[in-house]
Amino acid sequence: MAKPKRVNPNMFEGLQQASTDAFLHGHYLQSAIIMFQTVETLLRIVVLATAQSRGIMEEVVVETLQSEKSFYKLVFYLNLIDPDNILIPRLYAYNNTRNNVMHGLFDEFEDIKEYDGTLKAFCQEGMKLNNDLLNMMGINT
Repeated sequence: MAKPKRVNPNMFEGLQQASTDAFLHGHYLQSAIIMFQTVETLLRIVVLATAQSRGIMEEVVVETLQSEKSFYKLVFYLNLIDPDNILIPRLYAYNNTRNNVMHGLFDEFEDIKEYDGTLKAFCQEGMKLNNDLLNMMGINT
């Protein structure tokens, strides 16, 4: 049986701080990349915890989560096991925004400053999602 990977709290806090620092200095792309990864990490933890609370075999969930690379599919799994979760529409929208921004950077790239507003809003939503996911886990922010 595969063991779930543990999140290193110091590393996680460090990533959140790095994202916040980049955001405060106007480096929104850097902040967005880090923020997306922290949201994804928390999403994996929430999916595992929710599945366990619903009696789904841990081995199946751990194997699936460790091999899954798609954020969209992680949200889909959460939707399967907890369809009433109020964060699901926001998580899907967050993924769509990330896809649009990343493809836009390479397809329509003129100047990174064109994306500052979108990236700033993306980071702010990521910060809110981080807090909401932490609250779901019983960690008050």
